[in-house]
Amino acid sequence: MEDLPRSGRPSTSATEVNIAKVKEIVTENPHSTLREIATELSVSHESIRTILTNNLGMKHVAARLVPKDLNFFQKLNRMRVAEDMLERVNSDPTFMKRIVTGDETWVYEFDMQSSQQASEWRLPTEPKPKKPRQSRSKVKVMLTVFFDYRGVVHSEFLPEEGAYFEGDKINLDE
Repeated sequence: MEDLPRSGRPSTSATEVNIAKVKEIVTENPHSTLREIATELSVSHESIRTILTNNLGMKHVAARLVPKDLNFFQKLNRMRVAEDMLERVNSDPTFMKRIVTGDETWVYEFDMQSSQQASEWRLPTEPKPKKPRQSRSKVKVMLTVFFDYRGVVHSEFLPEEGAYFEGDKINLDE
């Protein structure tokens, strides 16, 4: 599909030179924002978006949050456990109703990097970036939740060792 010639002002920002510069900037730093690139090249924000999406065929994608990168043996073990659970469910219809499971996570005072800040410019053929969980702040509390097939059975906030609750605040012992 091609554009037919038309009247009006031709685009002066989507030149081969600017396209090459945008590609170079994004290759060096995939976390570059449209505003940063536009400022560096003295081109409008929308022109940079057009160059990235139409000329370079890129999309701005957010990193997929993964608890941690698993190695081959850890993935294999998870697959075996899942297959075993499926076999049990198929042989005993009440199996799922007897399971109580739990999970825990750290709840931080603040996050260092938002999903928007971690997003990158990528080509459609490139894999989505991964963002491993990271320590966000020194003040944190562990949330433990237990649940069964009907929903949450019990949840509890457990302070970090050396921390204790006082009203609505968490104080750290020195």
